[in-house]
Amino acid sequence: VESKSEFEITISSGNLGSILINFQKYKESLYYSEIAINGYTKLGYKRYVAYPMESIAVVYDSLHQFEKANINYIQALKIHEENNNLFEVAQTANDYSNCLLKQKKYLESIAIAEKAKTFAQKSNSYLMEVLANNTLSIANARLGNFETAYFFSNLYNKGKDSLFVNEKTKAIFELETKYQTEKK
Repeated sequence: VESKSEFEITISSGNLGSILINFQKYKESLYYSEIAINGYTKLGYKRYVAYPMESIAVVYDSLHQFEKANINYIQALKIHEENNNLFEVAQTANDYSNCLLKQKKYLESIAIAEKAKTFAQKSNSYLMEVLANNTLSIANARLGNFETAYFFSNLYNKGKDSLFVNEKTKAIFELETKYQTEKK
């Protein structure tokens, strides 16, 4: 019973750590994320350590404590890659590449954004691919590679438009289905 309770506490702590970021409750997010890391480690679920670790990276990124953010992003990426979590690699790499942009580490940002794009394609996550194209556009522009920046900017804009159209189509389809159901 105790291990089930520990597991539930660990999961809940990880979720809280992630959610509290949205409310800019960074101290609390760190607290719960650390509980989750310790819990997953103690229970032998190393593969799940990456999730609260990424929350910690996002907190430090938000606080512009980039050294701590970088360490946590790199470690989370490593764990996700070891466990073949394709979507999570894409998402974490996107976050990390944007963190590197803030630090004016443009070449590193490009390398990580390319990794994000590769893993986004492998996991069929079009949104993550579109986000990576945006980062690639910005980083290349800041390096003065305007032709490359323009190329990625076009990919980003086409992707963004495509995502918008897909969401709009889906919403219209859902409304039409609801209307037809009520009509019957």
